[in-house]
Amino acid sequence: MRLHFINYRLLPLFSALAASSNKLLQRAYQDFVESDAQTEKVFKVFKMAEPQTVFVSLNDIQS
Repeated sequence: MRLHFINYRLLPLFSALAASSNKLLQRAYQDFVESDAQTEKVFKVFKMAEPQTVFVSLNDIQS
């Protein structure tokens, strides 16, 4: 049987770490809920440049 010993001096540190992690997770969740893919531009199609119109004259076309 293995006994687990708790170092009580470290409990405040773990408590602060847990509270900080909790706040960060809550903020990340809110960012996720309030954002959308188009606004965040997470997909490649949203990162692409705008379509460009190119003019080619009939004289430039060779058969």
